[in-house]
Amino acid sequence: MNRGYVVKFNREKGWGFIRSDHYDSDLFFHVSNLAHAQTVEVGKTVKFDLQNTQRGLAAINIEAFSVPISAQARFLIVSVLLILTLWSAANFALQMNPLFVNYLLAVNMTAFLLFGYDKFIAGGKKQRIPEAILHSLSLLGGWLGSAIGMGLFRHKTRKSSFLIRHWGIFFVFVGAIFLFTMI
Repeated sequence: MNRGYVVKFNREKGWGFIRSDHYDSDLFFHVSNLAHAQTVEVGKTVKFDLQNTQRGLAAINIEAFSVPISAQARFLIVSVLLILTLWSAANFALQMNPLFVNYLLAVNMTAFLLFGYDKFIAGGKKQRIPEAILHSLSLLGGWLGSAIGMGLFRHKTRKSSFLIRHWGIFFVFVGAIFLFTMI
């Protein structure tokens, strides 16, 4: 059984492409080849078998599973280290700012940089940043950096499921600030 990850998926038309390090080109798949009536999304790691078709190799018997914890852990560690580094630099350079303001600068800059990195590697063979990490950065206060990164890099701006979560996080964040200022 081969492994790879989904790089394109058109839910309405029922097809997509899987990228694997073992093949030079992306492999076509149809939703009818998803095992156990599973659903997939871009970035999802999958196991699959291959079938020769008239148009070339295609993925069949596709089983989706979570992004390996090592990939999520790696991007989580990178995010935390980047936030701590930027926060320390802001505390040193901007000694007049309260620590919380410097934290917000650091988490927004981290979100912005990771959106740029994810856009840069999109379409390549490197592992993409899991959407859960990008949403977590927004939820931790980096919503503005995420929004600027999305707009500037034109990244994740057409994916409706991502945008719904992104705006939901915005309203949760604004609501939390509102409640915090009322107390």
